[in-house]
Amino acid sequence: MANLQTIFKPKQEKIAEFNAYVTNSIIFKDEKGNLIPISKSEINEKITQLYTNKNFNLAGELLKSAKKLLKGQGTEVAEVVSKSIRLDSVTYMKSQEIAHKKNLSLSDTIRTTSIQKMKQKLDEYKNEPSVDQEKVGIINDLLKSWEDKNPTSPDKEYFPQYNCTITNETKELLSEFIEYSILDDCKEEGIPIEDVRDFISSFYIDWEGQEIFPEVSLSFNLQSNLFELDIMWPNFLVIFQDYNAFKENIDINLHNKLDNVFKFNDNLDYNEENDCLNYYPLMPNTSSTIHIENDKLFFDSVDAVQRDALNA
Repeated sequence: MANLQTIFKPKQEKIAEFNAYVTNSIIFKDEKGNLIPISKSEINEKITQLYTNKNFNLAGELLKSAKKLLKGQGTEVAEVVSKSIRLDSVTYMKSQEIAHKKNLSLSDTIRTTSIQKMKQKLDEYKNEPSVDQEKVGIINDLLKSWEDKNPTSPDKEYFPQYNCTITNETKELLSEFIEYSILDDCKEEGIPIEDVRDFISSFYIDWEGQEIFPEVSLSFNLQSNLFELDIMWPNFLVIFQDYNAFKENIDINLHNKLDNVFKFNDNLDYNEENDCLNYYPLMPNTSSTIHIENDKLFFDSVDAVQRDALNA
């Protein structure tokens, strides 16, 4: 049956307004902010009760709403307009999956799916004696016109907006990645790790002055039936102090090899006055697969709520 309860919580305002519309009622807000639909036959009694209890402000608001209803302003139906909605992650991913499989845009998928849900909800009002069936018919006609809209061009790939919050954990993880990457390059050049470990771990990053937000793209693979998430990290500045001073303390045969590791070329990124080397580490492009199973989100088969496992 339709939800025709007599009291709605403040966060249920839109539901209360809809019920008031189809039952030719008005909304009365009590002292606690609760919303109460009042039918035409109850309006005079409620206004009299409020005046008797000296609730003049509430009585005035109710009288103003009653005048609008009696003038017919309460029967207006809003035109269909574009609307931004917020979806939880699982619903968003399911909608994208349907969009790819049916070759629809994401907006068309959400539109057609929500229309069916709204029609089912309207069907619950058919046998309610207090409901104005003419108004329900008007809404059904609006849904039909919305359903018949021409589809927009489908998207094959999405670029979710992603802001990387720079926490101490993030800084530590990125710093470790940079350090280990440089050490690996040193091994490939034949540089003894014990000779460079302390120097390599002493770099400086000005986190406040740099943006490290990655570019994120999401596409659906029809063959694997999985989402493919690609993350491209931008390069950012890492500063090594006392670069040449350090080189003077190691075997001269390692100098060129160390320059190769840091892509040191013609002093282009070197501040001779301060003996500082500006280094731009090559950040990796990360790819993962995503799928939904039993309303849970999995990254490379790891449950998204298992943060420790994902970090590993």
